[in-house]
Parts: sequence; C-alpha cells; structure tokens
Amino acid sequence: MPSGIHETPLDWLLRTPDHYPQIIGTFDTLANTVTIQVWDITDGKNVLMSVANSGCYAIGDTGRWGWSTNNLPTTISKTTHYAYTMYSNLDERFSGQFVLDVPEGSKWFHPRNRNDFINSI
Repeated sequence: MPSGIHETPLDWLLRTPDHYPQIIGTFDTLANTVTIQVWDITDGKNVLMSVANSGCYAIGDTGRWGWSTNNLPTTISKTTHYAYTMYSNLDERFSGQFVLDVPEGSKWFHPRNRNDFINSI
C-alpha cells in the first residue's frame, strides 16, 4: 500500500488505475465472463444505457468483478441515479445501484477520491 494513504484492505485490493471509479459485483461461483447492463433510473426514467464496453474484469480469483464508470456516456445532468445488473456466463446475477454527482457545467471526469462524486445507495 502506498505510504501515507489510509484505506481499508478491500478498497486497496479493488482499486486499479485503469478502472477507477469502478462498480464491483460479487459472484458465488467462479465465472469465466461477466457483462453488465446499466439503467438510468433518475426521476423514474428507467432507460437502458448504451455503454462503451459492457465487459467486466475479474479481480483475481476473489469472485469479484469490476466495471469502470468510464464506459458510461458523458453525463449532462448534475446527479444521475443508476441501477445495474452484472450477468455471469454461469447464469448468476448481481444487481446494485449507484449515484454519480457531477459538478454543474462540468464534463464527467475521474476524481482522485471517488467519494467526491460517487455514492453508494
């Protein structure tokens, strides 16, 4: 762990420079491939998003899979509420929600501290 950074061991394990901030899903069975679908559910819209890449990446052999929010289209609203489902090749599913909060008049960028812009539900 880098000197001077106080993080939980799990947070440190899941953080990679190419995929940050990231969405994490956990599966009981070790899958070979995992894909994701994301919906914009802000204000009850429930719109399936067209993402740049729906493929998730394995985080070692932990049973956890990640997906980078960099694959989302450019956000134009200040706060967007998303729901997602990850699908494994073994018919297992993991669902969750997250909120991206983008400063007004700004294009989405990846902050150094994900807590500045991404909130768990």
